[in-house]
Amino acid sequence: MKRHPALTELSRDHHHALVLAMNLQREGIHSKTFPQSPEEKKAEAKHCYKSELVNHFRIEEELLFPFVRMKNDSLLDLTKRLVHEHRLLREYIEQLDSAGDVLSELDKLGKLLESHVRLEERVLFEEIQNSFSADELAQLLNLIISRRSG
Repeated sequence: MKRHPALTELSRDHHHALVLAMNLQREGIHSKTFPQSPEEKKAEAKHCYKSELVNHFRIEEELLFPFVRMKNDSLLDLTKRLVHEHRLLREYIEQLDSAGDVLSELDKLGKLLESHVRLEERVLFEEIQNSFSADELAQLLNLIISRRSG
């Protein structure tokens, strides 16, 4: 799916998150290049969260969501749901160290992360691209570029 430049970097982040999500799930990705043991998967989830997802969530919550939520009521409701899912994902990550059944918790985390990313890509980003003018998308792009570089 072709993304407007305002959404390209966030969409690229989503690709990385999907790969992580798929590997965290019980069926996982069976390849020597991906962590396989529960402890390796847990470490990878925590690392990716700290090094990538925290900043990604911050950009969405502080720039993207406020920018789009006033466009229409459906976007307002959707962004509220997405913020709630960010909080759940954060909680799931924080609870990994105390999880009794690490495999179940990783699977739950992976499934939520996958559905979350797909919702943003298939619904939110499509709505943004269909509802916003070229000038509005350019303004959004400038906001995101200034945040990522600053």
